[in-house]
Amino acid sequence: INNKYTIFRVNNDIQNATINIFIRNNTTVNKVFKVQLEQGTTATEYEPYVEPNKVTFDLGQEKLRSVGDVKDELVVDLDTGDYYKVEKISEIILDDSIDFYKFSDVNKYGNILFVNYNVLKDKRAPANYINYTNVISNYFKETLENIWVGAIVAIDVDDSQMILVVPQTLATTSEELKAWLQQHNVVVDYRLANPQTVPLGTLSTEDLAKLKTFKGYNNITVNTNLGLMNIRFTYGLDIKKYIDNKLAEISAQLIKGE
Repeated sequence: INNKYTIFRVNNDIQNATINIFIRNNTTVNKVFKVQLEQGTTATEYEPYVEPNKVTFDLGQEKLRSVGDVKDELVVDLDTGDYYKVEKISEIILDDSIDFYKFSDVNKYGNILFVNYNVLKDKRAPANYINYTNVISNYFKETLENIWVGAIVAIDVDDSQMILVVPQTLATTSEELKAWLQQHNVVVDYRLANPQTVPLGTLSTEDLAKLKTFKGYNNITVNTNLGLMNIRFTYGLDIKKYIDNKLAEISAQLIKGE
């Protein structure tokens, strides 16, 4: 212990360590406490905290979603400040406005298969029989088995159609399924066959400058109803745009020099 710093050492197997500073009531302390956590046994000079850059992206009514390893992406044009979403996942709410055709009677597993052939026609899903997760739902689980057999309660999407396998205790007719959907709005997030670009807005000059710096941190916060999800930021360079900009700068300098 000295006037410069105090070192508290803990063993590597310690998972939690707490340092408490107690000051008596009505006591004046002419000291400034600066805490710095370091790895290793050698203390270094104190480095003051630097407030990280914070940039807010207004998604409006849009959401960032994920299904398996496939995720929506937030992309920023570092030249113009325009940012947009690459929508790889679409969401649909199944309610009583969507009719399902009863495809089969009760099978040997006690389930019934319902199909809607056009519900995804505006935003089609990939073709069936793929080896990765294609759809998630708050009520039904995707199955990698043959859904047409109807062995388990499940959901599947294929091009523009959606298939539901439900127990007979839930519904035995299309009307009963429609009534059930009215009471239990089913949220379905599914992979798109063709990703779409959704413009979101333009960053201010100040915010754009924060993204162009290589110092500090970029904090990214996303509100989503899917719980934990991975967020990835990719800093890329448009070679053609970079060369065009450089040529424009050189041309401007030459013209100015003349």
